[in-house]
Amino acid sequence: MNAPVTPFSHISSGKFQAWRTPRRIFEPLHRQFNFTLDAAADAENALCPEYFDEKTDAFAQKWTTDGYVWLNPPYAQPTPWLFKALYEVREAKRCNGVVMLLPAAVGVKWFRQALQNAEVQFYDRRIAFDLPAGMVNKGSPGSGSCLVIIEPDGLHGVTAIRSVKDGEILTDLTELK
Repeated sequence: MNAPVTPFSHISSGKFQAWRTPRRIFEPLHRQFNFTLDAAADAENALCPEYFDEKTDAFAQKWTTDGYVWLNPPYAQPTPWLFKALYEVREAKRCNGVVMLLPAAVGVKWFRQALQNAEVQFYDRRIAFDLPAGMVNKGSPGSGSCLVIIEPDGLHGVTAIRSVKDGEILTDLTELK
């Protein structure tokens, strides 16, 4: 019998989950949002000086920060992360916002909830994630990725298409409205 998978698990459904966001994706976002906390990281893949790892458990913590929270959680279980981020931003009001890098799983319930409660930006193709030192990347995830941007009074729905090459916005869909 398989061990139960926890929301913070780096290994779930038998698949490795500790993918690191490539700098070319993170840096343009960091310039825009000035992240101060990485809520799903470890010592090897943290992109902010302050981070929560499996031991400190982001779900047990208050995401209190003067800036934005970066979140690239395990793709296998995004639902609890989405609800935690919505709570920290909209109800507890402990941070300026949360930017989540998630699978572009448009046919699932959590994605519909994200569309109704947050801004969603798609990437133009799959992201080749970085792996911890010593591991070889043999491809990219099985699906595309998107950003879910949660702010206290932010937009909701699909707002942009971003480039995987440099992380910049290719098409601003808010200008079409």
